[in-house]
Amino acid sequence: MTWRKVKVSEFLTERANRFYPDEANRLGLQRVGKIDFSGNIHLVADKSTKTGMILVKKGDLLISGINAEKGAVAIYDFDEDALATIHYSSYTYDARKINITFLKWFLKSPAFKGILNSNVGNGIKTEIKPKRFLALEMYLPELGEQEKIVKHILAIEGEIGDLLSIANDNITLASALRQSILTEAVQGQLTAQWRKENPNQEHARELLKRIAVEKAQLIKEKKIGKEKPLPAIKEEEVTYELPKGWVWCYMQD
Repeated sequence: MTWRKVKVSEFLTERANRFYPDEANRLGLQRVGKIDFSGNIHLVADKSTKTGMILVKKGDLLISGINAEKGAVAIYDFDEDALATIHYSSYTYDARKINITFLKWFLKSPAFKGILNSNVGNGIKTEIKPKRFLALEMYLPELGEQEKIVKHILAIEGEIGDLLSIANDNITLASALRQSILTEAVQGQLTAQWRKENPNQEHARELLKRIAVEKAQLIKEKKIGKEKPLPAIKEEEVTYELPKGWVWCYMQD
């Protein structure tokens, strides 16, 4: 196992194409809107710019200088060229020295954050300009080992994806089970055996009568306001048969 300490500039080269605003506006190319923290590039239609722009070509490594340590790193995989603001930097790479997927993973790793903290002024919150980025040093294994590492990471990613899928399925099933339990509860199905074993329970009508007496007293004492009477519940409004001792009622009852 051989890991060498190398500068990023040994395998990356900054794409030098830069345009003044007027030049960029005449090109009519799409713009890089953002790179999200999952490493996805979002393009937007060309629009007028008042700032300098850089060129991005298919296969380039594109880095957000502001959010690189949060995962805003991607390979530009679109067929048509695009433009990005100077807060981004675009690089070609030497495929004989670096597996670009390995590099993408490294740039999202705690090891890269550690390098930034140690070498970039004001820590990882500072915008990473190409001059600083290319001068950073990292330990790099031989290309064959990089490829093995990538293969292992992708396999783990697949397993994680499977586990997340199972977890999401379980959440869905748990939600359905919860809803089923609540439905059975309000329909009296969960307490059927208990009612069978305890038949001499007060009927709900008697409970509602006692509640009505108490509410009448509270109204008389002006502790609560008088309620507007509601119409009787119609037979067609009843959605399921109630257990013995239960009654349909309004919530205000």
